[in-house]
Amino acid sequence: MNLILTGATGFLGRVVCRELARDHQVTAVSRAEPSPPLPLPTKTLIAELSDAALQRGLSSPAAGLVHLAQSRRYRDFPDGAADTFAVNVAATAALLEHARLAGAERFVLASTGSLYAPRPAPLDEEAPLQPETFYATSKLLAEQLVAAYRAFFTTTVLRFFFVYGPGQRQMLIPN
Repeated sequence: MNLILTGATGFLGRVVCRELARDHQVTAVSRAEPSPPLPLPTKTLIAELSDAALQRGLSSPAAGLVHLAQSRRYRDFPDGAADTFAVNVAATAALLEHARLAGAERFVLASTGSLYAPRPAPLDEEAPLQPETFYATSKLLAEQLVAAYRAFFTTTVLRFFFVYGPGQRQMLIPN
């Protein structure tokens, strides 16, 4: 069963890739050759998610697509806005359409907990949304695109909050 994974060389992506590669053929989309290499039998497709030609290099059929990638410039607003939009919104739209055409059964999107309005009470999925940054707004748009494809395959949106752990760089805890 072939799965497509974006963000495979990232902090979460390496763990997800290792787990998926145990039982699936994984096609990992990466900006550059991964170092260290991804686990076998992972196939690496070197491509920019913002590249309109990306779909031509993706495998078909694909049983599922896991979209964990995010723009490298997500913190760089307004200068990085175009790249953030290209990766978080335009690439999500292209990947959803590829998943539909490839006969995928599932699409998983990594989003962010920063979509929620601040509040003192614990958050749940029914809490009001109030994205306050360009990045969070782009993730909300991506989630809305995923919702539009629910008729074609099972969709899952994961809203991560403050992910941290061993090997992480350039984030609050390691800094």
